[in-house]
Formats: sequence, C-alpha cells, structure tokens
Amino acid sequence: MKTLLFLSFLIALISVLLPSVSSAPSAPLEDYVRQYADFAPEPFQLRKKWTRLEPSIRFFKRSGSDY
Repeated sequence: MKTLLFLSFLIALISVLLPSVSSAPSAPLEDYVRQYADFAPEPFQLRKKWTRLEPSIRFFKRSGSDY
C-alpha cells in the first residue's frame, strides 16, 4: 500500500515538472556548446594523457584497491 502511494506521488510529481522542463529553450545550451567547441582537446592529447595514467591504473589493479 505504501509503495502504491509512493508511486502515485512520484508520477504526479513527474507530470507536474515535465511541462516546465520541456518548455525550456534549448538555444542557450547550443550557444554554449558552440562557444566552447574550439577548446576541445585533440584525440592525440587525450591518448597521451591516458598512456601517462596507465601504469598507475595497473598498480591499483595489482594492489587490489578499489580505485
């Protein structure tokens, strides 16, 4: 009974919040992405950083740590 009440409350909350989210303009987000797209790192730089991190990842796997 409590789960049914909780689910109905959750559905009511989502139905109230959904119209306000869908009516939000998406233009500012597109402008933001377009503005900072030039600063995206090259794939080569990402690969270089990954190879620098690789030995430490191997160490954590070998030591049994959760990191």
